[in-house]
Amino acid sequence: WMTDQMMTIVRESLAECADRSDGDLTIDAVTIESTHFHLFIPCSGRDINKTAKWLADQTAKAIHRRTSYRGPVWCKGKWCTYVFERSHWDNSRVYIERHAREKASPHPL
Repeated sequence: WMTDQMMTIVRESLAECADRSDGDLTIDAVTIESTHFHLFIPCSGRDINKTAKWLADQTAKAIHRRTSYRGPVWCKGKWCTYVFERSHWDNSRVYIERHAREKASPHPL
């Protein structure tokens, strides 16, 4: 379970990753919860699994740098998929945004 401080670090780290990508990574919607996050990114030609791993690594390293916590941050499992239909895209984005309002850190990227 992440603390509020850890969730803030994840949010800031995701924003830094997007900034460092020089426009190659756009985060369309995000929800950061105490046990996981939902991330919605448009296809950019990046490998989705490598991108998810990179983001998980960067956020975990940021937590370890900025807090005293040294344990694992994320589990090995993840769910990554591509969305091709406009209705699925719209519904997925609404789901993530609703989660952000109901359960997560109130600070969007």
